Amino acid sequence: MSTPYADEAWTYRRQGWDGVIPLGRKGRFMYRRRTGEDVYGTGKFPPPVGFTGHAGEMPSGADVQSWCDGIEAADNLGLRLPKGTYGNDVDAHSGKPAEASLRDLAAKVGSPLPPTWSSTARGDGHPARTNVYRAEPGEGRVWIDHPGPGLDALHHGHRYLLAWPSIHPDLGTQVRWYTPDGALSDRPPRPDELTQMPAAWIEALTKPGDVLEGAAASDSATVAALEAFRTGDPCQVVTDALAAELARIEGARGGAGGFHAPGPLHRLVCLGIEGHAGVRRALVEHSAAYVAARGELRGAPASVSSEWWRMVRGSVGKRLGESGGEILSTCDCGLDGGGGAFDLDGLVPSGSATSAGVDPAGATPAPAPATPQRVPQNLPTAFWASRPVLARIKAAADAQMCSPDAVFGAVLARLSSFISPKVRVETGSGTACLNVFVTIVGSSSAGKTRANKAAKQLLPVPFGVLDYRDSLPLGSGEGIAEAYYGLVSRDEDTGEVYGPRHEKAGQPKMKRVTERAKVRDGVSFYLDEGEALSKMLERAGATVGQTLRTAWVGEDLGATNASADRTRLVEAGTYALGLVIGYQRATAAPLLADQGGTPQRFLFFSAHRSDPPERRTDWPGSLTNLGHTLPTTDLVLPETAKEELFQRRRAAMLPDAPDEGLNGHWPLHMAKTAALLAVLDFRGDVTEDDWQLAAQVWETSCAVRDGLVNEIEAAEAQRRRADEDRAVRTQVRATVAGHQALEAAGDAQLERVARWVGVQVHDKGRRAIRGEGGLLKAADSRSRPRLTAAVAEAAARGWITVDDDAVAPGSARPL
Repeated sequence: MSTPYADEAWTYRRQGWDGVIPLGRKGRFMYRRRTGEDVYGTGKFPPPVGFTGHAGEMPSGADVQSWCDGIEAADNLGLRLPKGTYGNDVDAHSGKPAEASLRDLAAKVGSPLPPTWSSTARGDGHPARTNVYRAEPGEGRVWIDHPGPGLDALHHGHRYLLAWPSIHPDLGTQVRWYTPDGALSDRPPRPDELTQMPAAWIEALTKPGDVLEGAAASDSATVAALEAFRTGDPCQVVTDALAAELARIEGARGGAGGFHAPGPLHRLVCLGIEGHAGVRRALVEHSAAYVAARGELRGAPASVSSEWWRMVRGSVGKRLGESGGEILSTCDCGLDGGGGAFDLDGLVPSGSATSAGVDPAGATPAPAPATPQRVPQNLPTAFWASRPVLARIKAAADAQMCSPDAVFGAVLARLSSFISPKVRVETGSGTACLNVFVTIVGSSSAGKTRANKAAKQLLPVPFGVLDYRDSLPLGSGEGIAEAYYGLVSRDEDTGEVYGPRHEKAGQPKMKRVTERAKVRDGVSFYLDEGEALSKMLERAGATVGQTLRTAWVGEDLGATNASADRTRLVEAGTYALGLVIGYQRATAAPLLADQGGTPQRFLFFSAHRSDPPERRTDWPGSLTNLGHTLPTTDLVLPETAKEELFQRRRAAMLPDAPDEGLNGHWPLHMAKTAALLAVLDFRGDVTEDDWQLAAQVWETSCAVRDGLVNEIEAAEAQRRRADEDRAVRTQVRATVAGHQALEAAGDAQLERVARWVGVQVHDKGRRAIRGEGGLLKAADSRSRPRLTAAVAEAAARGWITVDDDAVAPGSARPL
């Protein structure tokens, strides 16, 4: 099977192109070509949601690898251009006047566009191609998306490039790159190889304006805009727009259209900002239809809801940018309606007409989630006073105004990546690697990043630790293994020898070969926001969780693939790895909920502290002499520690041993921490004192972790209560509204029958109510159950008079 995306996505990344996205996954949906033919989405469309347009994100390395590993591997490869680049798409085919448009622009500018790298599937010399330049609009200017007939602009906020090695869906030929001199290239260019577009051309292809970066890129900004939209019945303009969009969604279900283009949804958002009535109700209906239909293909309602919400956020941001942030309050259709609180959880306006305007008794608003009490958990004061090196770490934290616990945790992880992977800690029943993973927990302003920077300054890379990679961002599982790789050159025998006339006659001919190979032993990783790891852990097919769990115990990383250039294999005992991740308390739940054993591999430290310094202090100096004392042989735990680990392990093997949950890896954490405490103290032997200090570290880590668990459980319980309250309120409103609807329907039917009775009596004179020829006999089956009440209603309105079992015309006839 051809896998264009998986084959070359990382080639583009290495060349400096971050925006590599998969295009047109087969089976994603069907769409109808202009010829009327229904085909599966393949070729140029659709792109993944949320990675295009001004408000779209650039894919991370983890995103790219997950697509390479998933069903997107067989997709075509799309290139979202980075800022500072511009693609001039010349549609010079099928009678389009693109070449004439270029000539007109060249005449206006005074010179033609210079040659540059280009991309096309139409072959050498064909004018239909996309020419890619280095170019940046001037201050206060934006690109013109359609600068002339047959010309389209490709830039960071508009469209994307179908790039090599993709297959053009209409031509069936491969898209190829061409150099500025027109030669076919076997690789994509680097962005810095592109030709710089002349200033005069940039002026001609731009217009005054501000780049729309997606102003409402946050939930709060988007909800604020939706709250200002008007409620009530949709006006005719909104009704028509919604009907067109619902028809498009239903057509996509049947194979006649696509889900991804947000145009009709954007139209609804624009109508809301323009002041038209009923847009909020229309958005609720649109959300339900989109999630139901799209979910049939994706099978992931939460993911589909996120897609829908991202489209709304992008549309709100774009339209508010165009309108200067103003949301109008009048509708030219003449309908009334006002704003109000918007229920983000259900995407339903509270108090809307779905409740028939009723505020049922006892329906109180759900309480706001309680803010959990955040009590910092810190290492005891005696811990810092126990050794000069620990006092130095605390002094460094004081000088940098951050948590000593967080700095200590980052130092531990950092130190573990410096030590030779051949050095292990001997536990009495085997040996363990020293790789350490640390989570620093705190609010966004608590100083998680500051603590890691302090650790880097306090503990620089020691002299003698060669080819070390420091504080790399954490990506995919394969990317972790790739960090230990690089390019090496060697001489290879060609199998030939030099001839008799050569000065090296008879000697073998050699050639220089450059290949990927493992080139380093130590790498440290740092992720300043752990929510990114949580998303990676939740993504189907992601390997980062399994890789981290494997790396913590020092086993083989990576895998062997069929092609050598994609093989990433780092053997056990040949690598050292330290990992530091910053987590906000509100985003740590997915890590702690991971069932694969990932949270058990982390030590937890608080970024908060109960004793911040009252005055500024000086930097105490770095631990620059540590490199001369790094151990070269295994570290051995004291006998008391070995015995404790032995008894702990023996108890865990018994059939009735309880599940220790998050404490399951206590022995290895203790062994690693005690060994690293000895190294920090410039010693090669692990003492009883090291073991006791390690126990304090473990207890503090458990306190921080368990505090997080309690907060998460409390927040989840509060959320469940709020959901239950909301469900009850919704049910009450629906019940009341249903009763009202039934009563209203009954009143209408009663009036209808009463009018019929009045007309019958006025037209035919005095009538019996029952018996032969009576009203009951003449009434239809729907009216008979209401006849007695209808006679009373008709008499009350003066349409008839009643005498025993007969009725006569009254003073007025029903209109």
